[in-house]
Amino acid sequence: MESSRQAGAIVVLGGDVGIPSAPRVTSQLNGNRLIHAYRLYQAGKAPVILISGGNVFPQEGLEPEAVYSQQLLEEFGVPSAAILVESDSRNTRENAVRTRKILGAIGIDQILLVTSGFHMKRAVLTFEKSGFDVIPSPSGISVVDYAQPQLLDWWPSLGNLKKAQILIHEKIGLMVYRIRGWTD
Repeated sequence: MESSRQAGAIVVLGGDVGIPSAPRVTSQLNGNRLIHAYRLYQAGKAPVILISGGNVFPQEGLEPEAVYSQQLLEEFGVPSAAILVESDSRNTRENAVRTRKILGAIGIDQILLVTSGFHMKRAVLTFEKSGFDVIPSPSGISVVDYAQPQLLDWWPSLGNLKKAQILIHEKIGLMVYRIRGWTD
């Protein structure tokens, strides 16, 4: 946490929440992001956390992702007064535009942006285009030691297929965002 500069707010982007079943919410990607945001908040890096994330595919019985994320942060001990919620966005551009309205109204321009490492480039460019001074603070970064590659590193696997899917999604997403003028 020492390397992260201070900002006016910590902005956490959503990342796929499943329908909750007692006693907890399931989170495919956002769990690491929320823990990271909580640690930044505890370290005094910003006075508020804004959670941005609605439902990409609304389902009956499923609240917007930001609502579940707020509940988890409150369970961690973050005061509700320190949590802002944006629960209508369905993609990164909507995250940025709606967050700009909320934080712009209270004079916050510099943010610590929390999302996964693979999503960070597109997210930073989109939030900068919306007028933010962005300090990237990625979560969920995989570190692999390739100093001594093994034969199995090249073997096809579901894990490598998932990484390829994420890479393709982000590359296409960045291209589409540039074409639409949502990034510089």
